[in-house]
Formats: sequence, C-alpha cells, structure tokens
Amino acid sequence: MTSQDNGETWTNIGLDLGEDVASSISVNQKDEKQIAVSTFSTSLFETKDGGQNWEQIITSGKLK
Repeated sequence: MTSQDNGETWTNIGLDLGEDVASSISVNQKDEKQIAVSTFSTSLFETKDGGQNWEQIITSGKLK
C-alpha cells in the first residue's frame, strides 16, 4: 500500500506476498515509479510503473 498524504489515506498497489513479508522496500530516487521489494524468504519483486504491474525477479533466492 502507498500513501501520498503522510498516511491519511492508503492505496493498494497490487503486490500480494501471500504468507511472506516484505523485509525492505526501495524506491529509485531518479524514477519514483520504479520500486523493489525484497522479502524474508529471499524473493525480490520489481515494478517500473508505480505498482500497477509487478515482476518477480528472484524466488526464494533463485533468479528466474
């Protein structure tokens, strides 16, 4: 979920991690629509359009 108003309201960005949990979230400072999310099960997800579409790049520590 993202917030543009300091947490007053939230928008679902469409990333469903199931039973996994995000361990870190990184936003590209030069392109805020590019976001990477790593998880505690060592998976990595990336979006280049602000969260409308996600690609799983690494699954449980293995590159796809």
